[in-house]
Amino acid sequence: MMVAPGAVSSAFPNQVGFNHYNLESQIAALLSDTAASALPPLGILGGLLILYVLVAGPLNYAVLRSLRRRELMWMTIPLVAILATGGAYSAGVLVHGQEYFVNELQVLRVAPSGGVEATTYDALFSPRRGDLTVQLPESSLASTFIPNYSGGGTTGDDRVLAGRNPSLKLAGVAVWQPRDFKYVEAAHVNVTVIAHLKLSKGQIVGSVTNNGRTPIRRLTLLTPDGRSATLAASLAPGATVTVGGILQTAPLQALNRVVIACGGPASTSVVPCGQTNGPQTPGDKQASLMLTAAGLLGSSGEVTSLTGIVDPIPSLRVGGTEPSRTALSAFATPIELEGIDTLSAGWASARVVAANNSSSFPMTVLDYDLPSSLAAGPLKLSVANASVMGAPFSVQKSQAELYDWSKQAWTVVDLSKPLSLTTAQVGPGLVRLRVSGSLYLQGVSVASP
Repeated sequence: MMVAPGAVSSAFPNQVGFNHYNLESQIAALLSDTAASALPPLGILGGLLILYVLVAGPLNYAVLRSLRRRELMWMTIPLVAILATGGAYSAGVLVHGQEYFVNELQVLRVAPSGGVEATTYDALFSPRRGDLTVQLPESSLASTFIPNYSGGGTTGDDRVLAGRNPSLKLAGVAVWQPRDFKYVEAAHVNVTVIAHLKLSKGQIVGSVTNNGRTPIRRLTLLTPDGRSATLAASLAPGATVTVGGILQTAPLQALNRVVIACGGPASTSVVPCGQTNGPQTPGDKQASLMLTAAGLLGSSGEVTSLTGIVDPIPSLRVGGTEPSRTALSAFATPIELEGIDTLSAGWASARVVAANNSSSFPMTVLDYDLPSSLAAGPLKLSVANASVMGAPFSVQKSQAELYDWSKQAWTVVDLSKPLSLTTAQVGPGLVRLRVSGSLYLQGVSVASP
């Protein structure tokens, strides 16, 4: 049974599965990175506790003893406790204030046609306990669920009211405890970047023009193989910059793709560099948000993209008033390089196009799309690990085959060593690999020698 790839009608592919869950979990970690949710320093808490014990105990006793009224301790001790509690609460009010506070992160996905889809992630802090009504931008779609490894942030009584003027009903909001939610809208903001770039000898060269109406800061290019190049520290509206950035793995690391292919079916997972079971603690909040915005462009981070920091767009209202907020906004847009002299490992990502899901003779077909601007030259197919599952007891015939586009037929290949690809195997900018039986492949890549 052959399964054809599904058609994508949206400007951006739908984000599903672990990749999207993991990226939004990183955003949830960034939302909690704010002074509003920070605990007081342990030294201050310890000092206040010691001071309270000294005042309520020895100092209180010494004063009353000097006055020869030690029997009043049954009144002074509760009074000291009340004053200490009131003082601590007043200090908290002075630190946090009496206004609602929102820590906000915005991801602007800019389509090549110019449309902007804005996803806003909010952590709302309230100075008082109770139910809240949050008014959202017109025609936005909201959700009170953001993947969060800590498991906090929402209650089952929260309500989303959809419509032309949507709103959120948040139940039982605790004092200065974050309540996370997100909403998506078609943003009326002009973020337009015109790029004429190519990859030459490990450098991104060319020019970039900011045709939008907002300044762009930290303009960065991210490539599918996990490298980045800083193009401009700041780019004003209408300005053009000539770039010559070196591709490197820092300061931003793009997504590593882990492709494991076996006879049926292949599995593809996407995890950020160095991450296993939860979001990393970001050292650079702007860089982390830019990386996440670029990751949300594609289903597995396989696109070349421009990203940067822009001015935040207008936001929500709480109880009819604008809350105090800190906001950070990053945009990302896919681009096509006008020239690529060499193809690095990891640039062309595996795409599962067919699988028969058979237990008796499993089979999977993988496509590797090559960049249209790739210069003519030799290519090789290499595999980090190729083995037969269940060997030597497996009775299934296990093999790997490459499709010959000129003969329109499959050719059995040996993947125990790097394989030089022929012109017929590259075909229309596409390398097609079929894996059958119990053959297990890991780290498959198509790259220049």
